[in-house]
Formats: sequence, C-alpha cells, structure tokens
Amino acid sequence: GSQLHIIAEHSDSVLIVDAETGVVLREVRVGHRPKAGTLASNGTTLFVTNALSGSLSVLDVVNGEELARIPVGADPHGVVIDPTNRLVYVLNTGENSISVIEVESMRESRRLAAGAGPWSLALQPGGIIAAATSVRPNPARFRDPPVAEVTFLDTSAGLVVERLPIPGANMLQGIAWIPARQTAIA
Repeated sequence: GSQLHIIAEHSDSVLIVDAETGVVLREVRVGHRPKAGTLASNGTTLFVTNALSGSLSVLDVVNGEELARIPVGADPHGVVIDPTNRLVYVLNTGENSISVIEVESMRESRRLAAGAGPWSLALQPGGIIAAATSVRPNPARFRDPPVAEVTFLDTSAGLVVERLPIPGANMLQGIAWIPARQTAIA
C-alpha cells in the first residue's frame, strides 16, 4: 500500500507514514506499550495490542483516530485477523490464553488455551490456519530439558486445533510461514 503503520512502543502511539516520501502523516495515540498490529483487508482498519493496558486498539488509519479500545487478557502481544475480517485473535502472554474478538460487535467472545507465554502469531498464506509461538517452556521437573509449544488455530472456526510440543525449545518468539508451502518456521 501507500502507507506504513509503525508501532511506537515508547510513545504509546502508531505513526501513519507515507511510504513513498517517508513523511509522518498522523500520529494516533493508543494504549500503554503497543506491541503488534494487524491490518484488515479493507486497508483502513488497524488492530494494535497494548501490552501494559491489557487492551486492543482499533484504528481508522484513513482519518487517523482510535475507534475503540477493547479489553483483552494480561500483557497482549501478537495479533492476527482472519481472512474474512470477522475475527481477531490476540495472544495474552501474561495468562497463556488467546482472546477471540468479534469485529462486528468489537467485543471479546471467548478465550482459548495457549502455550506458556504466547508471543507471536502468523497466518498461513492463503489459508485459515494461524500458528502462535510460546516464549516460555511448559512447566517441567528440575533439570529436565525445556519443552515449548506452537499453538495452531483454525481462524475460520475460532478454535485451537493443535498444541504441538517442541522438545528442547525455549524463548520461541517470532514465527513465519514459507510462501506456497505448509511449513512454518519459529
């Protein structure tokens, strides 16, 4: 598109920048410590997680204003919108859950279980499956190797379909899908 949306964590804002000129067009205030964002396919609605506010900001990037601030779980980080723009998924790092937000009502409809400290979320290209990393390993006995997990969501149904353990893994932060493949890299 013609705009960049830059999440400015320390100024509690989102900068809307002209991609060609680099000029800041608007600065929109959001909740405390914004972390991640996802843009609806209409290109005008941006959803931004606010880690220290426990909320999700809904922005109109055309007019440069916050339309709503929706309460979610503790310390939200990753966020993704489903391909139909019906549901937004927010990873609540502080409570090992995923908030499911209905876009039409702008309300949380339910919470799903996730791994320990869900952090980053990516939607499969052209698909409905999203994968979420866990920044902390699952609880284990002293001196046992860590086991983190990746949580897979069916974004059309709003359900967790698999919680895949990753033996020997700790601090899984980023995740991305390989285009044209059914493979995610964490």
